[in-house]
This record gives sequence, C-alpha cells and structure tokens, in this order.
Amino acid sequence: MKRAISSHLGLPSKALIDVADELTGLFQYPVLDAGCGLGRNAVALASRGLSVVCVDQNLGRLHALVRLASTHIAELEQHDAGAGQLYPVLANLNHSQWPFAQECFGAIVCVHFLDIELLDAFRASLITGGHLYIETFGGHGGNYLDLPKAGQLCELLSPHFQLSFYREHRVGPIEYQAVSVRLFGTKA
Repeated sequence: MKRAISSHLGLPSKALIDVADELTGLFQYPVLDAGCGLGRNAVALASRGLSVVCVDQNLGRLHALVRLASTHIAELEQHDAGAGQLYPVLANLNHSQWPFAQECFGAIVCVHFLDIELLDAFRASLITGGHLYIETFGGHGGNYLDLPKAGQLCELLSPHFQLSFYREHRVGPIEYQAVSVRLFGTKA
C-alpha cells in the first residue's frame, strides 16, 4: 500500500496524519489543500471520509491527481468512514485574488507551500472552530530565504487561533533567523 502511493503521489505528511482524526470531526465542511501538488495529503484525507478542495497552479499536477487518486483512495480507505471527494481547482493562490468565500472550510492544510500574506485569507475562509495545519518546507539550500522568521507565524496567528501544536526549527545562517514550522491550530 505505502509503496504504491510513494511511487506515484508520495507519502502524506506524517505530522498531518497524526492530527487527521481531529479534522474528521468537521466532515460536513470541505478541507482546503492549498498548494496540493500531486495530492498526497488530499488523498490521505479523502481516504478518511473528508472532501478536499485541491488547489494548485500546475495543471499537469492536477491531471495526475485526478488520474491516480481513486486507486490510492481505495487502497487507503478507512472502512467505517467511506471515501471523501476530491475537487481539483486550478488557481494561483494570492491574497489579492483569493477565490474562496468566507467561512466555507472546516480545515485548511498547507504543506510545503507558504505565503504569509495568505494567512488572513485562510482565517476568513475557515469556519469558527475550523482547523489550520501548516508545515513549511525545510531549510535545504537557499530555501531559508523564503521561510518565516523565528516566532513570526506564532505572533501572526495567536490572536485568531488557539495553537495546540507549534514547533519551530532554526535553519540557514543565524543572522536570517529563519525557521521551518509545523503548527496545528483552531480558529477562535
């Protein structure tokens, strides 16, 4: 099972899977997978009965997701939950042209894609009590230049979210104060 997913979509984020059960409590609302790529995380969530809006700016990745998803969802499907639906959306997510309504998602998942300017849009599109999961990419090569500063995400999110999980790891040269982050929060 894992080998098939790894060879086509890649394995889902382990840390996301660790909190996935908390997301299923809001199954009547879709989950937004912002920057879904090939859909490894969306497929894992759909296998747990969640409907997932899969947004990416690359049409080829969305075509691959549509082609491969049903097989992988069936392999992973949680028998008691049934499978959720995937809704691929081609879009370049940015704060000035945010394509989603207010309070329309039960959760937003953002793995290896982060634009800090989208945080207000994420908050607006989450229902009260909705969940936010962010996992930045690591600090390989020059990636640290695009990562948040130490404490930045905590400071920006704390007024609006109860952060039940927040971990930072320093990356890059010390003078940049860059960090990779994993966090899970609930909109107040």
